[in-house]
Amino acid sequence: MQQAATARKAYERWRRTPQRAFRVRGLEGTVLLIIAAVLVHAFALEPFQVPTGSMAPALVGHHRNCLCPNCGMAVAIGRPRADLDGQGGSRFYAKAFCPNCGEALQASDVPETAGDQVLVNKIAFALRRPRRWEVVVLRLFGRVFIKRVIGLPGETLVIEDGDIYVDDRLVRKSFEQAMAMRVLVFEQSCRPADGWADRWELSPDSGTDDGLDLRLDGRVGPQTLTYRNGPPVAGKYPPVRDEYAYNGGLVGGNEMVHDFSIDADVDVLGGAGTLKLRLCDGRDWVEAALPVARAGEVEARSLGCSPFALREGRADHAALSARGARGLQNGRHRVEMAFVDRRLNVRIDGRRVLEDVDLPAPGPRVGVSRPVQIEADGVAIALRGFRLYRDVHYTQRGRCAVIGEPVHLGDEQYFVLGDNSPNSEDSRFWPQGAVSEAQLVGSAFLVHLPSVPIEWRYAGSSWLGQLPDVGRIRLIR
Repeated sequence: MQQAATARKAYERWRRTPQRAFRVRGLEGTVLLIIAAVLVHAFALEPFQVPTGSMAPALVGHHRNCLCPNCGMAVAIGRPRADLDGQGGSRFYAKAFCPNCGEALQASDVPETAGDQVLVNKIAFALRRPRRWEVVVLRLFGRVFIKRVIGLPGETLVIEDGDIYVDDRLVRKSFEQAMAMRVLVFEQSCRPADGWADRWELSPDSGTDDGLDLRLDGRVGPQTLTYRNGPPVAGKYPPVRDEYAYNGGLVGGNEMVHDFSIDADVDVLGGAGTLKLRLCDGRDWVEAALPVARAGEVEARSLGCSPFALREGRADHAALSARGARGLQNGRHRVEMAFVDRRLNVRIDGRRVLEDVDLPAPGPRVGVSRPVQIEADGVAIALRGFRLYRDVHYTQRGRCAVIGEPVHLGDEQYFVLGDNSPNSEDSRFWPQGAVSEAQLVGSAFLVHLPSVPIEWRYAGSSWLGQLPDVGRIRLIR
């Protein structure tokens, strides 16, 4: 005991020496930081790198960022599973294409970017239960997966026509959830040299300038613009399908999709009247009528007919009994509209003007080659930066919850799926189609270290590396 006390006094004298005190405090602080980091990693937070594209486009694995030479759209092409180390040749990317204009892409000539790195909250589910549509990391079969929670304990779940049904009821996303999961189909501002004349039908045709903006002048009479999915094949416009450019054309989507959303900046150029935005899901057309530069409320209607019947005045308008806040005044406004899971939502400048207007479950639906129609009546408007999106469409691949065979979840079981449904290994393929709560690592909440490839050069030599891409740090929704 006396020897220990003597040694401690000697240490304290050495520790209080001014030159050494700073070093000791620095060493002690470093040790405490290391201990804290180990404890946080062990009990609270854990980083995880996304290796594959099963959650694309929300989260991307190892991929190549290509710029379409025809329209200029930036397209991420994922690493195929057969290209184990990312060094494969052009054969792995021979079918890569631009989702906007269909142009072939030379992805093999582009350096690979590492997959997103996410932070996982490991204590989230000690405080609460996992939520539907939440992104989670789980361990299964000795592997780590990142998926989205779809089914909750005690539910009976089945996938039908791309949608989720729980206990025989259609599951509907909120507007925010639909925005987090949407997949880009078309962007007007990424314009090829020959323009978008084949994508838009103007009626009556007054000679559109086919520029970056969409212009409608309904001051003399109503003018309507209809989007046609393309590029056309043998003069016909194909229905929108569950294709992902991320898959490089090696995994093709073959199911027709039905849920769509749009956004654009709307400039009011003159007049006073109504701007009508319409979306189709293969069963019904829904319309949001926005008063422009006049008094009135936003109204929603279910039209239940083709765009040609609308144009010819043969529409059987059925009111949805939904009215929202005031519409557009002069100037520029941000307009967003979604018809997803048979639920209509409209936002103007971030304001909720139509909220969760629901239609009944759809029954059989046909393919949609003309999902959007815009009409100006009494006003002249310009739509800038118009974009069309589709919802995640869950395919009939696998053996669980598909082909009309429901999955029954136990008290602590969950059903999880990847957003990139044609190219995702998930609950559809796993035994009983369920994962237990004990297999969930935690909630993925932050993309904290996305990267960008960079080529280093020195003394005549070069090599590829990765740098953090700070601009892509974001919360996961």
